[in-house]
Amino acid sequence: MRELWRRLGFLARRERFERDLDEEMRFHLEMKAQKAGDPLAARRQFGNEGMLKEASREMWGWMSLERLWQDLRYAKRQLAANPGFAAVAVVSLALGIGANTAIFGLIDHVMLRLLPVRNPGELVVLRRTLSYPEFEEVRRRNNVFSSVFGVHLVTHLDAKNLGPVAGELVSGNYFETLGVRAALGRTLVPDDDRAPESGPVAVVSYGYWKRVFGGSPDVLGRKIQVKTGEANANTSGLDVYDKPGSRSVDGAVLTIVGVAPPEFFGDAVGTSTDLWIPMTMQPAVMPGRPFLTQPNAVWVGAMGRLKPGMGQSQAAAALVVLWRQILSDEAGSSITEQRRREIAAFTLKTESGEKGFGQIRREFSQPLLVLMTVVGLVLLIACLNVANLLLARAAARSARGGCGSCASCSPKAWLWRGSAAFWGLPSPPPARACWLPCSRKSDCRSRSPSRPICGHSVSWRRCPCSRAFSLGLRPPCAPHASRFRKP
Repeated sequence: MRELWRRLGFLARRERFERDLDEEMRFHLEMKAQKAGDPLAARRQFGNEGMLKEASREMWGWMSLERLWQDLRYAKRQLAANPGFAAVAVVSLALGIGANTAIFGLIDHVMLRLLPVRNPGELVVLRRTLSYPEFEEVRRRNNVFSSVFGVHLVTHLDAKNLGPVAGELVSGNYFETLGVRAALGRTLVPDDDRAPESGPVAVVSYGYWKRVFGGSPDVLGRKIQVKTGEANANTSGLDVYDKPGSRSVDGAVLTIVGVAPPEFFGDAVGTSTDLWIPMTMQPAVMPGRPFLTQPNAVWVGAMGRLKPGMGQSQAAAALVVLWRQILSDEAGSSITEQRRREIAAFTLKTESGEKGFGQIRREFSQPLLVLMTVVGLVLLIACLNVANLLLARAAARSARGGCGSCASCSPKAWLWRGSAAFWGLPSPPPARACWLPCSRKSDCRSRSPSRPICGHSVSWRRCPCSRAFSLGLRPPCAPHASRFRKP
């Protein structure tokens, strides 16, 4: 901490430090000069003052930050001196970087982000949709999971007087298995899922609580009436319905008992759930469709947490055996040989559940990777364009040797010639060229090839025309023409 305060003090009192450093250097030089008797020998013995000052600044301050600040100032001056070049470079890089940032944000949201739950690496997803009786058998008879929960995303769910809501039917141990605690109130518990329609409760998401209820703590205990208006409610094999008039079609009236934490969005990356309802409330939420007791209604997705010491490959092998046993029990004693062979060929695929249910990830991963490759090429092209501009600019600056005031020495002419040299194009012919390889305006006194280059009155060796004359480019200037005048 003392080191930090010392360096901050150096930045605040930089001028004072420089004065003290100069005074200390001068004091040591005087001491060495008195001791050696020769100031030059003392200076040689003392060493390079500039290097010693730099070493002292490194110890007392942050020279890396100062160099960075100097580089930024230099870059700002260079860009300000060439606004056209700066605009083209910034726009090119902004397009490439912006596109890559947007696509990578999608990839991170869909493919890379983990579920915000406790130990997501222990979760395993069953890549097969089950009926509710099959789910109950897997949950009861498995020996690889410490806990298994079921989910079903309810599409076209409407809340009375509140509008559409993204709802999900979940088993009672859903939040307990994931290790998610409520931000307000409580979560669903297994007692809410004991019998059909025995737990008319619900948990809302943090965003839905803020958006619809204004973040009021009075949301606990409020009633919300929901039902789905879709015919099959995202299920398959649903050909059995209640008789008309056998029950109310108004949906389920639920009591809000808790609010999920703000970081929890659900069990599938890329989606956001607003309302969690016990799975046994399905007949009330979807009136007229009693799927809890129908073995042909395939609508439950399953995820489990592995027992300690159990690997995913071991769990997959054990689940295949369990799944074949469940199918054999369903067939009963009247099973045929053909059905037995079919059951022996059945498999139950699993995958890691650290990123949740992977339907969206499997559906969009390939297009997103292709799109990321395309925008990566766009960024590469943008970088190549900027590199070409820098090379053309460097070639123009290196080729420029004139005074900068005549036609051939103007910045536009040299940039034109540099670009032509870079791309292999023919160079434009010089117009009213200045043949003097100098960079000072005072060295070029004439723009006409038929007149002397300058009118200097200095000696021939110091005259800037001497180099042009020695190369055979121009005649000497007027003051020195008599030196080479023929008799």
